[in-house]
Amino acid sequence: MNAINWFEIAVSDYDRAKTFYEKVLDITIVPFEMSSDHQMGLFKSEAGGVGGAIMCGEGYIPSMDGALVYLNGGEDLLAPLSRVEAAGGKVILPKRS
Repeated sequence: MNAINWFEIAVSDYDRAKTFYEKVLDITIVPFEMSSDHQMGLFKSEAGGVGGAIMCGEGYIPSMDGALVYLNGGEDLLAPLSRVEAAGGKVILPKRS
């Protein structure tokens, strides 16, 4: 039903990325057993919603040149944006209409 049904965010440090997204989005990323050389952490999605994961391993290379993925920041984007720097990230574009 959705134009997108799954996304994968490439990460080079699984534990760091998991902690970052959990802090910023105030969610729990659920580890999923893939293989001995890949790590996957699932973004919890509501029934019928778009799902996705952070992915670490061969073939997953974080890049500023990749696809843009917009994650749900909730009712007010200022809340997750205010947690970005404390979680080790950097806000590149501030909230805008």
